[in-house]
This record gives sequence, C-alpha cells and structure tokens, in this order.
Amino acid sequence: MSGKLHPERVIEPLVRKALETGKDRASLFSEYIKLHFRATGNLAPGCDAKDFYFVLDQILEKQKNG
Repeated sequence: MSGKLHPERVIEPLVRKALETGKDRASLFSEYIKLHFRATGNLAPGCDAKDFYFVLDQILEKQKNG
C-alpha cells in the first residue's frame, strides 16, 4: 500500500459542496462519494479518504487565512 497522496484525483468543487452540507468531518468523505456519484454516475470516487482529507484541509486552511 502506497503512502503517496493523490490530491489531483479529488474534485475540489465537490469537496466544497460536501462542506456546505454542514456535516461533521467524519461524514464528509461519505458525502463526497454521494456527490461524486450524482455528478459522474460512478460510485467509486477515484481517490482515497487520505486524498480527500488532504484537499479538505487545504480548503479549510485557505478559508481560515482569508
């Protein structure tokens, strides 16, 4: 199992939509998978949770720093 991150596999606008749901952090990846399915018709999001949370943390850091 590779520890390498693949943030390029994460669709950032869908991460932002997942955040808009107001759900807790633990539920956001599941929400992302649902949104990804609605947008693409593919249940497999093409990224791992670690990739998703890496992108999520980048978005949250940008929001925090303005």
